[in-house]
Formats: sequence, structure tokens, C-alpha cells
Amino acid sequence: MISKFFTRSKNEKLEIDNSKLTLNELNKKLKEETNEVEAAIENKDRDNLLEELLDTIQVSANMIEKIIFDDRELENKIKEHNEKLEGRGWDKSNEVILITSKNRRKGI
Repeated sequence: MISKFFTRSKNEKLEIDNSKLTLNELNKKLKEETNEVEAAIENKDRDNLLEELLDTIQVSANMIEKIIFDDRELENKIKEHNEKLEGRGWDKSNEVILITSKNRRKGI
């Protein structure tokens, strides 16, 4: 299965520009989304839980996009992360493929 998931930078209706938010502001949003995940679990609301988990992925992706320098850096970090997990004995149960389409010089 291939599903496209896009990072979102601007919402003119809500007058939000994620590209202008700081990492601290995005982190606050991530905490809000995590609280919504917890509420959905407590309420046993599977549909809402999936929606809120996707929101946490969205905010995390926006944070990653804000700090990466280029696609190679992200690719190397993912490789290091996978090696770390394998070194700790975690198995490979499923594969998530991440495709980025922009090379932008970013940084903290």
C-alpha cells in the first residue's frame, strides 16, 4: 500500500503558517496532540485515535522538516536509528517508506 502524507505549512483559513513557528511552538502543538491521543485511548474511540495519531505524525514531520539540512542527512539519521533498534534486538515487522521531495537548507 502506498499512501501520500504531506507536511503542511500554511492554512490561510486559520491564518497559521507552520514554517514560521519555532521548534518550541511546534513542540507545544505535539504535546497537545499527544494529550488528544491519550483522551481517545481513554474513551476507546478508535476512529479518533487514528486521526490524532496522524496529527502527531504531521507535527513531528513538520519539526523534522524544520531542522534537516538535506535529504541525505535525514536518510543517514533514519539508517542510524534503524541500526540502533536492531542492535537492541527489535525485529523488522513492517516497513514505512519515507519519500521527501524538497532539498532545503534548514537548521535550528
